[in-house]
Amino acid sequence: MTPKLRSDTRTPNRPGQNDQRATPGRPSRAGLFDGQHRRRLLRTDALTVIAWGSMAAAVALWLADGGARVINSPASAFTALGIVAGLAGMDLVLLMLLLAARIPFVDRTIGHDRALEFHRRLGKPSLYLLLAHGLLIAVGYGLAEGLDPISESVALWILVPDMWLAYISMTLFIAVVVTSLVAVRRRFPYEFWYAVHLLTYAAVGTSLPHQFSVGGLFAEGTWQRWYWLAICAATGAALLYFRVVQPALPLPGTNSRSAA
Repeated sequence: MTPKLRSDTRTPNRPGQNDQRATPGRPSRAGLFDGQHRRRLLRTDALTVIAWGSMAAAVALWLADGGARVINSPASAFTALGIVAGLAGMDLVLLMLLLAARIPFVDRTIGHDRALEFHRRLGKPSLYLLLAHGLLIAVGYGLAEGLDPISESVALWILVPDMWLAYISMTLFIAVVVTSLVAVRRRFPYEFWYAVHLLTYAAVGTSLPHQFSVGGLFAEGTWQRWYWLAICAATGAALLYFRVVQPALPLPGTNSRSAA
């Protein structure tokens, strides 16, 4: 019996139809898309490593400068936990600002909408860490001085330089996060919410002085001091350029002079 030949059910390309197959000397369109996809995944992995690495670096530098060696009592343990919570919370706040800064590398990698989504998701964890920072510090200092957390908080406000700015910063952070909650945000006009959201910059600015002047955490000559100065300056420069300077620049190929 003669075997039946399998018929070719493929339809030939119509005139003008694009051929997806590669031609000699030119890669196929699918190959180009695969290459772009792989590069985008690599950039995404790089951003993930940078984000987690920044937090790990903050804690590692604190440990390298002898942060764990002073833990010898419940009071010092609470204080150390408060310091770590503050470092992690501040790192998340700077990461939030960078995600919303319209940095081209970030927007090309994950998209600006997704970057803003991550920005929103980090709001509550960063606030929880900063609140834990304040509470644990008050408990640790209070145990060392025989005061309750409330009395210690009042004493810190009155006696410690720049600490009042830290209290203002915490109040601003709370206002920003609470007004960003969906249930609360719907009650206010967008203009009001946006104005409150801009207070994030003021919250970061008022949080910095006490970090460099209280407790010697970022003392002169420590790696921590240089690290935080560098990342704060880099974050500020990115915000200034990509949110203020770049939008004011003329688009490429346009003439800033008005037509005669």
